[in-house]
Amino acid sequence: MMITLQQAKQQLKTVLHNIYDARESNKISYMFLQHITGLSASEQLINSNQLLSTTQTSIFLDGLEKLQKNTPIQHIIGYVWFDNEQFIVNKEVLIPRPETEELLQWIKQEVHFANTIIDVGTGSGILAIALKKHFKSTHVHAVDVCNNALFIAKQNAVAKQIQINWHEVDFLDKSSWHLLPTCSVLVSNPPYIKQEEDVLMHSNVLQHEPHKALFVANNNALIFYEALAAFSNEKLEPNGKIFVEINENLGDETCKMFNNFGFETTLKKDLQEKNRMIKAWKK
Repeated sequence: MMITLQQAKQQLKTVLHNIYDARESNKISYMFLQHITGLSASEQLINSNQLLSTTQTSIFLDGLEKLQKNTPIQHIIGYVWFDNEQFIVNKEVLIPRPETEELLQWIKQEVHFANTIIDVGTGSGILAIALKKHFKSTHVHAVDVCNNALFIAKQNAVAKQIQINWHEVDFLDKSSWHLLPTCSVLVSNPPYIKQEEDVLMHSNVLQHEPHKALFVANNNALIFYEALAAFSNEKLEPNGKIFVEINENLGDETCKMFNNFGFETTLKKDLQEKNRMIKAWKK
């Protein structure tokens, strides 16, 4: 069976309509067809009557079936775009969200030099790798409790020819902190979603992304931020800075927690006007 790009788009629209909103459906459609054909969004419009090859059609139909089962498009194509580059992702790591790229840009704006950066909960390694790419002379250390996640992160670093110091460490275990160096900048996108909030989440996230990297107990939602603050009181160098992503509903509480550890804070909104990032430092 031979189908055109336009027919493929229509089939995608039909399948995605019941799963995503129109904006996200269009984004997924263009991303998937670009992966298959190599054509950009504008080229897809111009070449809408182009027939997919037999191989392309097979890839398309296989992916369409997976999309119907709520498989994230990034898992189907095997990569995600971040900081204008492709990075490997799979079910062992979180798919990076746009606000993580916003956090990266904020760090670039606020930090002009750093001896050492530590990324806690590195997952696919994208933030650590992007920071090392920008701060070329900086020693970058990346921490994760999951060996399978670090395997993906190391693959990404090798592909980009970037040197990162990897640590398979349970950051909540204070007895492991001696394995990590002092740092100029501490960054993290830790688990911060309360377990009770899972009813608000899309099934493609719940079914296909690692819950350990997403959820915290309802009665201890700031557990990772408390660990980051306590670690910083021991390991953050003078004039050092902390940058973290946060639960949009816990902005004030997270700032107050850092304040209680002696830090000044700035709460920053993302492009959707949600409280999503905090910078913390000591005078």
